[in-house]
Amino acid sequence: MSESYESFCECDYGDGYAEFASDPVLRKAKKRHRCSECGAAILPGETYEYICGKCNGDTWDNKTCPACLNLIAWITAHVPCFCRMYGELFEERFFYMVEEARQTPGFAFGMLRRVVAIKRQREARRGIK
Repeated sequence: MSESYESFCECDYGDGYAEFASDPVLRKAKKRHRCSECGAAILPGETYEYICGKCNGDTWDNKTCPACLNLIAWITAHVPCFCRMYGELFEERFFYMVEEARQTPGFAFGMLRRVVAIKRQREARRGIK
């Protein structure tokens, strides 16, 4: 007798699908930007991810710093269904996913280590104009 495993995926419960979204592209900052995920400054010369789209009649854009991209890549490699919702990396859904992934040894430690690094970067850049 085989048991079926029903996976839970947050994307099934989204509040709306994008009417359109560009492909994410890596850009080199020519001026200072703010990361849409952690709020840290993206400094001129740094590479960041940019994506824009329209959802529920509203247009949006998202700029993601290298530290957050590193965290997203690490989570994607370790979580079977990580459906990224732009601009919501540190929202309640994120920490719920961490609770669900506690079954993977070392996951919480590895993820939280990266979160601390992001917070330190944000604090270090707070005073930069």
